[in-house]
Amino acid sequence: QWREIHGVHLLRPLLHRRKDDFRALLAAFPAPYLRDSTPDWSVRGATRAVLDGLGRERRERIIAWLSEYGRLSAEIGAELDNAMAVWVAAHVRNVQLPKAAAGLALDLDALFGLHVGGRLAEVAAVVGAIRDAWNPAVAGSQPSAAAEIPDAVPDPQWRLFERGFFEAAGGLLARRPGHYHTSQKLSVNTRAVRHLYENMQECSKPHFSGGLTQELGYVHVAGPPRRVLVLYDASAFPQASFKDMRNAIVAAAQRALPRLGG
Repeated sequence: QWREIHGVHLLRPLLHRRKDDFRALLAAFPAPYLRDSTPDWSVRGATRAVLDGLGRERRERIIAWLSEYGRLSAEIGAELDNAMAVWVAAHVRNVQLPKAAAGLALDLDALFGLHVGGRLAEVAAVVGAIRDAWNPAVAGSQPSAAAEIPDAVPDPQWRLFERGFFEAAGGLLARRPGHYHTSQKLSVNTRAVRHLYENMQECSKPHFSGGLTQELGYVHVAGPPRRVLVLYDASAFPQASFKDMRNAIVAAAQRALPRLGG
């Protein structure tokens, strides 16, 4: 069968053969890749040993929870994708600032109020059930390459903020070459965004400002009437002193509130 890829004609004569035919052919020879060569000391081998050491009922329970985790993650992931697209379209706006500068206003009340946030807690509950069944089994098999699942307090609002931030601010974030020549990484990492989120949760001031990078700055407006995060690219407006403009940025965010909340 001929196939053209990027203008190059390739001949793949075996493409029409069934996969079962290939397996039957390979099974007739002592091909090592048909045997599981996973070493017992590897993480995969240790994980298998833990599962094999469980009784049938406990093993099937863990496998059932893992299947539920996969199903639920895919379902909620699709719902989260849709919710973020709707939120960005309805609750993220460009705002005009003094000195001919511009920023981006994010309605955080609308973001944190998304229904999908409650569904993220469902995933955390399934992880907790897996952890309760898995950790005692791992503890009984030590020393082992298999690790216990750490206990973590679910924080759906952080997950919403992390996803919403990168969805809304993508156009403001510089992209740099990644580890591979074909990959890219953003100028703002998750740790910096997490630090901003924690400051937002802990700060009691009506508004505060800072920078995620030398270029990307922010002003957080706690409200009332609504909670808003304004982002701006300082490098795009060298004539503006954003630190001195903080009150003006707050006023611009408040003027945008009727449109954001509507």
